[in-house]
Amino acid sequence: MNVLGIPINPKKETSNVKKMVFGALGVILALYIWFFLPAMEGLEPAGQKTMAVFIFMIMWWIGEVVSPVVVSLLGVSLFTFFGVAKSSVAFSGFSSGTLIFLIFAFLMAAAITKTGLGKRLAGAIISRSNPSYKTVLFLLMFAGLLLGAIIPSGNARIVLLGTIALSLLNIFDQSADKISNIGKGFFILLGITSMISCDPFITGGASTVLLWGLLSKAGIDVSYFDWFLNLLPICLIAMVILWFITYKLFPPEVERLDEESYRKLKDRLRNEVGVVTSAEKKVAIYTLLILALWIFGSQLKVSSLNACMAGVVLMFLPGIGVLNAKDIKGLPWDTLVFIGCCLSLGQVISTVKLDTFLASVVSPLLISNSIFILGFKLVLAAMIIHFIIADALPIFTIFIPIVIATMQKLGVNPLVGAMFFQMGTTAYMMLYQQAQAITVYGFGQFKARDFMKVGAWTYVLWIVMIPVMVLWWSVRGLM
Repeated sequence: MNVLGIPINPKKETSNVKKMVFGALGVILALYIWFFLPAMEGLEPAGQKTMAVFIFMIMWWIGEVVSPVVVSLLGVSLFTFFGVAKSSVAFSGFSSGTLIFLIFAFLMAAAITKTGLGKRLAGAIISRSNPSYKTVLFLLMFAGLLLGAIIPSGNARIVLLGTIALSLLNIFDQSADKISNIGKGFFILLGITSMISCDPFITGGASTVLLWGLLSKAGIDVSYFDWFLNLLPICLIAMVILWFITYKLFPPEVERLDEESYRKLKDRLRNEVGVVTSAEKKVAIYTLLILALWIFGSQLKVSSLNACMAGVVLMFLPGIGVLNAKDIKGLPWDTLVFIGCCLSLGQVISTVKLDTFLASVVSPLLISNSIFILGFKLVLAAMIIHFIIADALPIFTIFIPIVIATMQKLGVNPLVGAMFFQMGTTAYMMLYQQAQAITVYGFGQFKARDFMKVGAWTYVLWIVMIPVMVLWWSVRGLM
């Protein structure tokens, strides 16, 4: 695990046959597009070469031929090697404010994890519940949502809350060595809602930071507070529905704790974190300062990046800080390199106008007189794509520039199209579709088919939620 408590390489191994098939397919398709694809109106030579590399990367991402980070580095390197784009463009993502912002957000999360503040906050929320399984289940999920504001990793939140959930099993007279409905409920709900709990916060995860960065590069600036208001009500409704579904699918062996067990729960949670340390107090003050600047930054003319930098720098200062050089070394640098490459790829696609060409191809398929039908098409497309490409980072890298260009062509607010697409990617039922699902599965509290029972409902949920999204975003003045 790194300093955020994230397991290293949590995904399962891909078969050699799949690697060979998609590896060869990627090379063959790239060579065909590069040398033999007939000229197409609106597709310039640089755009054609970019599309060849683009398809090569997609095939290798799908087949998991090598690490996604290696694929992305190889792709952006090919742009400069073959003269498709200047190095200043091909590697522009590494000088992006989005990447720098994510680095400082990860450092903030490292401080919260290192001092135990995150676990204290989660424990405080759960220990104040009434002694029923239904309430504890809800608050465990709600704690994940609140931690999304300060810990930019679904995996890190699952590790933190999963540890607490194991303690809860004992309080409810269930063994961690034996699968129970209570264990299924706790861990499946954590896994299913891990992506949704990221969405209302720009800092909720690497994928939301990437999405925000891609929108910013397209000239669509959204403040932290506006992003929060646009998505929080939608995500809250979805999470409450999933909480109810999970509770009904897995009725608990013990519905309510007696007073003695409830007292033990409070004592255990209190003992696990101990007394509040000075380091926790410092991090709490700095975190509150950062959150306040994020929320009111637009009025104070302080950018989200500057707010995060200011707070994190304080965490390194002698005497008043809690971080050191070891914490920097422990950051998830593979994820950060991946984000830098993804942002670079988006810039290359925009520079050679490949996004405009692809938008001209895609827009006829999305044309509709109804925003409901348009939303349905975008959500459905995201769901299907997520079955093929498991990681949200390449999904957003590949398709968000196309969605933005298509919405502009159709005269629709690109932010709305991006949010429809974002919500669609949070639907999933197979463990391979999210690293967080693999992490929560590792606790050994449910079988894959149990996860699918709840996950299948996420597809129905987001289709049914389309009118709610349209209504709320209309109220927000986005349509």
